[in-house]
Amino acid sequence: EFGPQVHKVYHGLDLSTIESRADERAQARPPLILSVGSLKEKKGFPYLIKGCRLLKDRGLDFTCQIIGGGPNRECLERLISELRLENAVFLRGALPNKEVMAAYTHAAILVQASVIGEDSDRDGIPNVVLEAMATGVPVIGSNISGIPEVIQDGVTGLLVEPADDNSLANAIAKLLNDSELRNELGSTGRRLVEENFNIRKNVDRLLELFGFSMFNR
Repeated sequence: EFGPQVHKVYHGLDLSTIESRADERAQARPPLILSVGSLKEKKGFPYLIKGCRLLKDRGLDFTCQIIGGGPNRECLERLISELRLENAVFLRGALPNKEVMAAYTHAAILVQASVIGEDSDRDGIPNVVLEAMATGVPVIGSNISGIPEVIQDGVTGLLVEPADDNSLANAIAKLLNDSELRNELGSTGRRLVEENFNIRKNVDRLLELFGFSMFNR
């Protein structure tokens, strides 16, 4: 006799309100590296900032915006100053969702540099990764927790090991230097969200499962 079945149904986004805007991103100069999240240890922002220093040392032109508020803001400001990145890396603070969605449309890359905190706090599948994919933004993320469920390395995005600013810089440089790859990953990322994280489809799936359960007790 088989035991109870386990069904995995992801959360989702209302894709009827989110469009891929690749044309607008292509016009952004210099290219925008975007990262979104609370300014906490688990988000790994110091590694992104250090990666930006490595990229500047290689002569790459870009701006990096970090959207979000939190307890580590002063530490991140000091790091930006120590690495002389005041003209390249900007902490924009917490913004309304409408402004965050607008930022995606101008981003060349979304970076999710998540780490496992000293208190074991970590991300699951960050919603910002799904939002970026839904707008067609290519995503770079850390190979931890639920992130590899949506970022398939080289297919729907690029994966790097956590807490590794050099690998992060290499992945960012790879995308900044290859517009064809950016477009390809942006397109496949959008398709993955359409197939697995469409809130309308996933709610229908839940209703189907609940109905099946109720009529077969």
